[in-house]
Amino acid sequence: MTAAEIRADLAPNPASYMKARRRIVPEAGGLRALRLAVLSTYTANILEPFLFVEAALRGLKLESWFGPFGQLEQPALEDGGELYQHAPDVVLVLAQLDDLLPGAMPRFLTLDAAAQQTALGEVRARLSNLLATLRARTGAILLVANFPPPAVAAASLADAGLAASQTTFTQQASAIVADVCRGIPAAFVFDYARLVAGEGLRHWEDARLRHLARVPFGVPGQIAFAKLLARTLRAAVQPPAKVLVLDLDETLWGGIVGEDGPGGIQLGDDYPGSVFKDFHRYILSLRDRGILLAIASKNNEADVEEVFATNRECLVKRGDFSAVRINWERKSVNIAAIASELNLGLDAFVFFDDNPAEREEVRVALPMVRVIEVPDEPIGYIAAIEESGEFDTLSISAEDRTRAGAYQALATAADFHAASPEDFLRSLDMKVTVGPVDAMTLPRVVQLLGKTNQFNLTTRRHSEADVQRMIAAGAVALWVRAGDRFGDHGLIAVAIAVPEAGACWRVDSLLMSCRVIGRCVETVLLAQLSAEVARRGGTRLIGEYVATPKNAQVATFYPDNNFAPAGAGKWERDIVTAPLESPSFIRVEVLP
Repeated sequence: MTAAEIRADLAPNPASYMKARRRIVPEAGGLRALRLAVLSTYTANILEPFLFVEAALRGLKLESWFGPFGQLEQPALEDGGELYQHAPDVVLVLAQLDDLLPGAMPRFLTLDAAAQQTALGEVRARLSNLLATLRARTGAILLVANFPPPAVAAASLADAGLAASQTTFTQQASAIVADVCRGIPAAFVFDYARLVAGEGLRHWEDARLRHLARVPFGVPGQIAFAKLLARTLRAAVQPPAKVLVLDLDETLWGGIVGEDGPGGIQLGDDYPGSVFKDFHRYILSLRDRGILLAIASKNNEADVEEVFATNRECLVKRGDFSAVRINWERKSVNIAAIASELNLGLDAFVFFDDNPAEREEVRVALPMVRVIEVPDEPIGYIAAIEESGEFDTLSISAEDRTRAGAYQALATAADFHAASPEDFLRSLDMKVTVGPVDAMTLPRVVQLLGKTNQFNLTTRRHSEADVQRMIAAGAVALWVRAGDRFGDHGLIAVAIAVPEAGACWRVDSLLMSCRVIGRCVETVLLAQLSAEVARRGGTRLIGEYVATPKNAQVATFYPDNNFAPAGAGKWERDIVTAPLESPSFIRVEVLP
């Protein structure tokens, strides 16, 4: 059963979702299994059919366990209890502020400033202890719901004008949720407050359900909750797409530039041009998050270049695109060429084109590319991309924010000509910094472990808790930052080696961002990993290559670095009598 077939028969009521759930179950084998555990201060198991169906629509087969009503800490503290027997991939914590502070919220106006801060401290302490307990016992991703504003403020209309209003207090409590999550590995905010605000607080609650069943939302709210949670769960386990490939005419602007001229296209502050201008702002915000922008357009290149050069209403500039193909080729051919240019797999690409025939051509020719259904009205373009969830991520790193600029720098570097490959690399004035994985670098390291596919020798997807346990058990875990005369590429490579019998060590993970492939950074990483293993008494290093459909380019990595065959996809090297060396044209800084 396809997602389109499920949606076609789906109505916004419990009976329809129950029917859909029964229809999906026999065909759920093609979905990615995900085990969810829910700890809640209110009745949450009513969400199960909605969650199952919405998760299936996002490609997930959800197996849910709901803790006892009103209990947060008890299941978390019970070693070997039902929570841990369920072996969850994700644990969701749902708590109402009224339940965490039962003595404070109903009589909020009786709290002075000191009492409010005391109450907020109680929220912080309880959530911190709960998450620490969970993290010590499970490697699951932790999601914690924040708090929507009160349905009825204690001060009613006067609340907004109070120096310490109940609404502000609730926002401070939500900020504490975010702060606590930032301090716990693999813990993230489930933005329940934004969901309620977006759906409308007045229509969120069903008073009868609240009183009869301790359910804080009506059926529309249950469906909306399930949709957002399914989207969040998908983001938790699936790396986001990396590239948005855009058409131009009737997509980036209204009209056809070849007919209307660079100044005659619809793009400006008045409708309908204002719709496209808003779309520009949105895709630039995607770029700011680290999403690469590309163009695949059937057009005359000179006409398009004139738009970028002369149309003052065009907020997106030519330099904002990491790759451009403007010609009369099939879109699939151009997208494949862009993938080759950027050295990224096709599954990292999202295609957005107003023409349904062009979308279908790409779907058939390049099934790995994610094609978004584009609405007939441009006013729906932003929602179509945003609600697709293709670019969803639960965290954004400093490297994400600079990724687009780094690819622009790479494009500039690619245009630089030198007498030989080594002369070219030497001319880049490359500097590499290598350091041990610590609390500051761990989130970025796990992000790379989770999403790097091409230059990845084993493709093992370790969580933050997994990496911490490996380091505690004696593993060597290193990261690499790289920069050159064209810019800083950020933290782009990771290697983890674990001790085995005797003085033998095994490389569990070795991976690198595709943005620096071909720069010999991987040689520096392997050399420094070997040196650190030798410093700890290791004499022999075993390298593994686990083949996937995407990492063929690294199949010969170990033999290329003079490792001898060791059988079953493994290679070995004596790192004491034959130590590895870094290329002389790369400046290497090693941090203690």
